[in-house]
Amino acid sequence: MKQSLRYRLHMHLTVLMFLITSALPLHIYAAEPLGQLHVSRVSTYTKDGQSHLYMHFVYSTDILNNDQTLYVSPILKDGVHSYQLPAMVIDSQSKKVRFRDQDVIVVTDEPYGNFIFEIDYIINYEPWMDEASLCFESKEFKQGEFQKEYLDCVVDHLKEYVDKLKNAPLNPYKVALRTNLLLPLLNIGMEVPIGNRWSVGVDWYNFWLFRNDDHKNSIQLQFLSVEGRYWLGKKHRAGEENRKYRLQGHSVGAFVATGKYDFEHNYKGDQGEFIAGGFDYLYAMPICRGRMHLEFSLAVGFLRASAYSYHVYQPGGKGYYDDKNFRDVTRYVGPLKASVALVVPLRYSKKTNR
Repeated sequence: MKQSLRYRLHMHLTVLMFLITSALPLHIYAAEPLGQLHVSRVSTYTKDGQSHLYMHFVYSTDILNNDQTLYVSPILKDGVHSYQLPAMVIDSQSKKVRFRDQDVIVVTDEPYGNFIFEIDYIINYEPWMDEASLCFESKEFKQGEFQKEYLDCVVDHLKEYVDKLKNAPLNPYKVALRTNLLLPLLNIGMEVPIGNRWSVGVDWYNFWLFRNDDHKNSIQLQFLSVEGRYWLGKKHRAGEENRKYRLQGHSVGAFVATGKYDFEHNYKGDQGEFIAGGFDYLYAMPICRGRMHLEFSLAVGFLRASAYSYHVYQPGGKGYYDDKNFRDVTRYVGPLKASVALVVPLRYSKKTNR
């Protein structure tokens, strides 16, 4: 009796262990990703009556040393179908990435360190892919021997993701207004982005307000500045999806300016014009959930000013030039302007065509 009970218990445990092990996946996946895959662009198009799926990936990893190789393969799958795309082979020893027997350009010293590269896939588009998840599988080999693998799904529903990208505004704004908060209400500017990395801007200052009634002191300045700007950083790389970062981050620019002024102190002053040009550094940070930006900038360059000197001989009287035939010329090299500006992007287009 005891032997029969022991036998039945042993059989039940055997069956239970079989069911548990048969339910486990065939592959034991690593708990941490072997790299990071970013799906930066997905779209569908029709050519010669055949529908195609276009996908653009950016992959980065820093796990490799000199004797490791990593295979990365995107996978489309639903409950029934599965489509595994050709793998990218990352070789740490040669510092190269191979894709379909061709070398892929690799950027180093970026976030995630050793490898960061971009890959395009174009495949025939089938109806079941509308419901598919987009995943990627990465396998690590060391000295030719398999070590571990990782599976991660980066897009849960492919059609919803494609539709979301189609409806997203690629041009969240095409022009932005700004004002220098260091001179409130006395200036206005406009900046227009060109692509992802370039922009042009113009600023008008009208500090022509302050003169004492007795004409004893005066601080008056008017000028127009035009600039071209280059935006730095990987967020501004070519690609329509990066347009949401327009006019944000670090940038360098070149500018030219011209204007006139009237500076007077204690009934003695100078009236004249100037031209200037130089370079500046600017950092712009989004505020109010990206609805506005705050810009900080500092410029250096060259200025040439020419002016007539004058005197006011009685309070409230006219200014008399010391010598109408003579102008003082001033040349200056150094810091020219500083700005803490509030930028308001104008979003007048909710949707644009790809």
